[in-house]
Amino acid sequence: MKVEPIPESPACTIDNTLVISDLHLGIERSYKEEGIRIPTQTKKIKNQIKKLTKKEETKKTVLLGDVKNQIPTLSWQERNEIPKFLRDLSEFNEVIIIPGNHDGKIQRLLPKNQSNIQIKDNRGIVEKDIYLSHGHTWPKETAFNKSTLLIGHNHPIITFEDELGRKHDEKCWIRTSLKKEKIFDKYGEIPWNNPELIIQPAFNPLVGGISFNSDIKNFLGPLFNLGAVNYRDMVANLVDGAFLGKVERLDKVNQGKKDSSE
Repeated sequence: MKVEPIPESPACTIDNTLVISDLHLGIERSYKEEGIRIPTQTKKIKNQIKKLTKKEETKKTVLLGDVKNQIPTLSWQERNEIPKFLRDLSEFNEVIIIPGNHDGKIQRLLPKNQSNIQIKDNRGIVEKDIYLSHGHTWPKETAFNKSTLLIGHNHPIITFEDELGRKHDEKCWIRTSLKKEKIFDKYGEIPWNNPELIIQPAFNPLVGGISFNSDIKNFLGPLFNLGAVNYRDMVANLVDGAFLGKVERLDKVNQGKKDSSE
C-alpha cells in the first residue's frame, strides 16, 4: 500500500482513506489580530474535502494534526465552527483525528452524539503498512518497522526567486530517508524496515510554511532535532505533480521562512 498524493491538492489517499494535514481552522482570527480581515474559510475547506471524498471514493478521513489553530486556548471562531465542521465531515466519512501541537482541548470541540469521529494517540496510528503521525512528538517504535512514515507539521514549501529578487512559495511534498543509527540511539535496536519519510503539505491555503530550499534549516519536530532525517536524500514534488528532484540541488534562497502557525 502506498501514499498517493492527489493531483492539484495537498491531500493524499492510502487505499480508501483520505489524509488531510494542518487545517488550522480559525487562523483567520490570528490574521485579524494583525489587522488583516479575511472571511472564514471553514465552509470552503469542508466543501473541498467533501469533493475529494466523493472523487476518490474514500470511506475514512484522517486529519493528520493541527485541526485547530489557536493555542493554548480555544477561540470563539473555533468553538463556533469546528463542531459543525467535524459533524458534517462525519456524515460522509468516518473521521479520525491524530492530534497535533495546536490541538489542545480538541475533545471539547467534538459534536455531541457522534460515534463516527475518533481522537487517537498523538504519537500516531498505523494505516495498512503506513505509520501516520503529525510530527511534533516521538512516534511509537513500531513506526520504523513500516514501509512509510507520513507526517505533517512542517508545512513544506519550495521558494522560487526571480532575477529581481521577488520570492514565490509553492506547497510541496517531501520524500526522504531516515538515519538508522540515529533512530537506534533513541529507541535501541528495534525492528527496522528502513521506512520512507513523507512530509505532507498543509491543506489550509492561508498558512505559510517552511522553505526546504532555504539556506536556513529550521525544520520542526524531534526527528529533525535528533538529526535523524537525511537532508541529502530529500526530493520534492509540487502539489501540481511537478517533480523537482533533489532539494539540495535547487537554488537556495537567502532567507528561511518560518510560520508561527506550525
